[in-house]
Amino acid sequence: MGRKRILFFTIVIQTIFILVCFLVGMRVIPNTNTRTHEIADARFHDIFMRVRNAIATPPKTEELVLVGIDDVTIEHLGQYGRRDWRTRTPFLKLLDSFQKTNPRVAAFDILFFDEQGDMNENLLDDAINQDLEMETKLQSFISQFLEQDGEFSNPMSHLQTIRMLGSLTSEVGEAAMGVSLAQLYDTSTFVLMAYSIPKNITPLKWTQEDILGDDPDFLDEESGLTVPYLLDTQIPPELIEGDMSSFFFNPSRAYLPSNEFLDYCHIGFINAPRDIDGVVRRLPLVRGLRYSYINPTDGKKIERKIMLPSIALNACLAYYGINLIDLQEMSPKELTNAPLRIVMGDAIYLRKAGNADYTRIPIDEKGNMVLDYHGRISHYNQMSLLHAFDHEIAKLNLNNKLAMVGMTATGNVDMGPTPVSELSPFVLVHLTAIANIINETFIYELTHTNKLMWCLLIWFFFICGTVWLSNRNLAGISVLFFIFYPIYSYLGIHNHWVLFPIVLPMTIALVCFFCALFMFYVTEQREKNKMRGMFSRMVSPEVLSYMDQDPDKFALTGVNREATMFFSDVAGFTTISENLTPEQLVGLLNDYLTPMSDIVVETHGYLDKYEGDAIMAVWGVPYPDDEHAIQGCKAAILQQKKLDEIRPLLKEKYGVELTARMGINSGEVSAGNMGSEQKMQYTVMGDPVNQAARYEPLNKMYDTDIIIGQSTFEQAEKHINARLLDKMVVKGKTIPIKVYELLAFEEEISTDKQFAVDQYEKALALHWERKFDEALAILQETFDREILDIPSQRLYERIKGFKEHPPVEGWQGEVFRTSKD
Repeated sequence: MGRKRILFFTIVIQTIFILVCFLVGMRVIPNTNTRTHEIADARFHDIFMRVRNAIATPPKTEELVLVGIDDVTIEHLGQYGRRDWRTRTPFLKLLDSFQKTNPRVAAFDILFFDEQGDMNENLLDDAINQDLEMETKLQSFISQFLEQDGEFSNPMSHLQTIRMLGSLTSEVGEAAMGVSLAQLYDTSTFVLMAYSIPKNITPLKWTQEDILGDDPDFLDEESGLTVPYLLDTQIPPELIEGDMSSFFFNPSRAYLPSNEFLDYCHIGFINAPRDIDGVVRRLPLVRGLRYSYINPTDGKKIERKIMLPSIALNACLAYYGINLIDLQEMSPKELTNAPLRIVMGDAIYLRKAGNADYTRIPIDEKGNMVLDYHGRISHYNQMSLLHAFDHEIAKLNLNNKLAMVGMTATGNVDMGPTPVSELSPFVLVHLTAIANIINETFIYELTHTNKLMWCLLIWFFFICGTVWLSNRNLAGISVLFFIFYPIYSYLGIHNHWVLFPIVLPMTIALVCFFCALFMFYVTEQREKNKMRGMFSRMVSPEVLSYMDQDPDKFALTGVNREATMFFSDVAGFTTISENLTPEQLVGLLNDYLTPMSDIVVETHGYLDKYEGDAIMAVWGVPYPDDEHAIQGCKAAILQQKKLDEIRPLLKEKYGVELTARMGINSGEVSAGNMGSEQKMQYTVMGDPVNQAARYEPLNKMYDTDIIIGQSTFEQAEKHINARLLDKMVVKGKTIPIKVYELLAFEEEISTDKQFAVDQYEKALALHWERKFDEALAILQETFDREILDIPSQRLYERIKGFKEHPPVEGWQGEVFRTSKD
């Protein structure tokens, strides 16, 4: 399978996967688990928020104060809903404190349901009229209760009286709180109370009294017991823009506080829907309600749809000096410059009184705001409701601030999981929304389309990597993506940017990673097989095994690398071949080339080619070897020794005596597959290769066996014994280079041979200085000791010639080689 086919196959896999992700993300494919990745993303975002809050202490929102019904309050006043709570006594004291401290907004995240019904001023009178002895019984009951410390011999006989007393006490508390709210209403404090919109499978129906009132003579929407209070807080439709197709108008009846409160306060819904894992991560800032009724005048059905603010949004509107009733009374022309504008699927725009710029609050198409939980409940300015009854409240200086009253006591029912805690008071939800708006710290959530576009961009990045990068690099980039993308996503939360999708991008990266591994495996096997077939007979098993383990290091397409080249040729082979039959010639070559090739392979060399009796070998490619020069010299010496060993056998078998000349040079070459589409050959090219090829025939000039270049000598000097032969200028070159005769391994030559070598190098240096007589005298010492050294004889003859015909002016000892052979 070629790389193009593998590449096409992996791109198809990635494309199919991203298409499935797209269909799942757009929810085109019906699947109950299509939101699984969204919940997984949300869990990651929760972790990031907790990490951020642990690293960076959230700033205090000085304008916001929490008055909590905490554990201390419950300990002193009893369980919420009993004792003093039924008479509203704690709230009466709190409202009195608010009159003294004058907060700009006082919001109650508490549902004051009218459990006892509306205040009925004739309740006691009606009971007394039904039973003339009731007043006497009630007085007697109270006296007896006080005298007997609350113990009765027959408590069941007083059950009706006990119920009457409890009802009367609650009614009085409701009435008293209504009076306190009326007193606070006359101040500059904006009082905001909570209500809820139930979302039941079967909606709670609106009653005629809710919509039109209970007076049969005045049935209209202004007389309704519930709807008028909602209409007072509705957002004018002229201020709402954008696509409303996804916005839900709930048909269910709303639960409002007692009517005694509604006349002296404003309202906002507190519904905080949870995600499917139960965590509250978003808060609807606006909610829709719809109702219908039969017009009593003409009998036609009338349907209404209204949009209402949450308690958090309404509190911020009031804090910014925006009154919804005032907006409702504006003319269409005035509304064009209103301080409030809502664009569904985009944002809510608020303009604080006296400011020219709007605060942009991002919302989705359903009116939900993503909550940026920058801190836990403990990070907010707060105090116990119990302490708000006395001088402690003065320490918070509530003047012109936004006070939120809510349940914070441990174990209360108004608690649940949030991103920053497994169990948080839900007042934290509204505090977070208000703090986000006041501090303008918002986190944007990408739409489904934007998330998928983001995933497509990541997919495109990996597709380009698949096409242009190597498998190893692509796998490395995938690993880096796994490391740095979560960090980048965390920074999106840490810096209040955006909630980036995590699961789909990471899954895309994972798929691309495994595709890269697949490509790596297939292509690696292909390359291994290709190299094994190419090099199995040309390199040692150790080198082949190394190449199998790391084929990427052996680029067949071309690479520049330091290497040592070796050329050998049999002396007088043409004459030898003329005296042998073809069968003998082939047998001779096989008997000679086999041991020579084995030595190349054993020294980790690469057999480049055979040209008849000639051998070309390379060390350093395709297998990188820092000792390539040493190994090349070692192979040449071992070949000469082997040839000395087999020479008698070859002479006996074929009647010929073989000698071989060798040339070695080192340098940077280009290595790779070269040739045509029909036949490729891994080889090396470059000037060092040509030099090595010319050193082999240079042996004729000196009657030597092995000549090496200066670069080879310098790299292998400590491991070999060699003599400096000459400064040589070969054909095609102008700069002289030093050439050396490779003699043996270090300290392997005889004393006489070493003497001859030393005398040769001394004479060579003297004749470079034109001290010809001194040089001849040095060489004569070798001859006097009857040491046979052909290079010394050749140098002696050359120096005698220089005495008769001195070299030209500027000569520095170089010898010119005018032919390649």
